[in-house]
Amino acid sequence: MKQAQPRRGNKPGEKKKALSARQKRPLFLIIAVAAGLVAVAAVFKWTDLAGVISWVFVSPAEVLEGSLPISDGLDDVTSIPAGEVRYRLNQNVTFENAYSAGDIMLENPAAGSYDLTFEIYLVEPHKLLYRSRLLKPGQYVLNDKLNKGFLKAGEYSCVYAVKAFDDKGNTVGEYGGYLTLTVKN
Repeated sequence: MKQAQPRRGNKPGEKKKALSARQKRPLFLIIAVAAGLVAVAAVFKWTDLAGVISWVFVSPAEVLEGSLPISDGLDDVTSIPAGEVRYRLNQNVTFENAYSAGDIMLENPAAGSYDLTFEIYLVEPHKLLYRSRLLKPGQYVLNDKLNKGFLKAGEYSCVYAVKAFDDKGNTVGEYGGYLTLTVKN
């Protein structure tokens, strides 16, 4: 005849001991971290938060001295009559995505007399996409990022505004036109 094996664990009528607060702490921490990682992954997947974060780390444009490294329109800005405002800009701006730097290409020619700022707006709805820093004569911006990175891939009709300022900071004129802005991804 076999003898009954003694039971391991609690004896009949004996209650299981609850985990102490000290024992619960690591378990709670592991569950909280896992839940946090799942939440962050979901936010990245269903929003474009990754793009927003990368946009934050894209440096603003460097204002360079000289002239844009392209020849288009160069003859029109080498000799500018007094009191006239001339500039060069890219009318087909392209961005890899809404958060990267694109080929803005803005120039205030050295022959100019006024400081210039450039702004780019969506035609519909009328929203500001880009505002340059003040460019003095002989300065240009080659690449820059949009002020806000909310555009999806596509081609957008935009208007640009160029404001001219005298040496005291007074506005002496505002000029504008149309351009196309393309976001690839």
